[in-house]
Amino acid sequence: MYHRNIEDIGKGSHYSKGWLGIKAPTAGEVAKIITKYPSSNCLWGNGDRKKTNFRQALWLGLDFDEGTTLEQGIENFRQYIHVIGTTKSHMLKKNGVAHHRFRVFLKFSELCVSKDDYEFTCKKWVSKYNADKACVDAARFFWPCKEIVSLNFIGKVVKILNADDEVQRKKEEYKKRTDKMKLMYPDKGIPAHIQNKLRFGTANRNIACYGIGSDLTKLGFSFEEIVSLVENSAIISNGFPINEALSAIKSGVEKVRHS
Repeated sequence: MYHRNIEDIGKGSHYSKGWLGIKAPTAGEVAKIITKYPSSNCLWGNGDRKKTNFRQALWLGLDFDEGTTLEQGIENFRQYIHVIGTTKSHMLKKNGVAHHRFRVFLKFSELCVSKDDYEFTCKKWVSKYNADKACVDAARFFWPCKEIVSLNFIGKVVKILNADDEVQRKKEEYKKRTDKMKLMYPDKGIPAHIQNKLRFGTANRNIACYGIGSDLTKLGFSFEEIVSLVENSAIISNGFPINEALSAIKSGVEKVRHS
């Protein structure tokens, strides 16, 4: 979609309504739109920019503000059908350092008609390439690009990921962990707050492992049993190094044993 109001660019409050749909199946057509108008790769019902009005999307949009150079971006996506354009703040300095700022549009393998699938797919690509997290929003729009620096009309396309499949996968993983814990320790109760950390993970993983080591030691669990629980938990499956987990658990266990 695009918005014909180019007088108020930069003032987000002027762009909640009045969006117009336009067909842009090729990289060339996308390039023309994103350099002239405020635009979005999402189509909203009645031109009203709301997530609940999401109808479809044929392109995925990624924004890069810092951390990835323009050259790296072009290399990352060179095999895909794409449009890459710099933004007006490209190479402007922030705290004395000039940052590469650019935008990437990638074509979906098919028309995406599910808001949840769209946002889930965007989230995966944003995470993979360290793009701006705001890009996952199905109500996201972009200010015009300053210059198109790369176009590819033929190449790979982005597969749409099924959000429901991911929910089911997490449910199955949760059940496996729960069943394994029940088989391993049928006679020992694990407090609910620890069960939640083991099943779902936690942001403060060092502190969590320390607390788990301490609390479960008080309940009669051995060091080996505690380590086994954490090794098979979501804390480790989310990428937390096992050696850091072991060190934190050991500190928690020793705190109890020497108190």
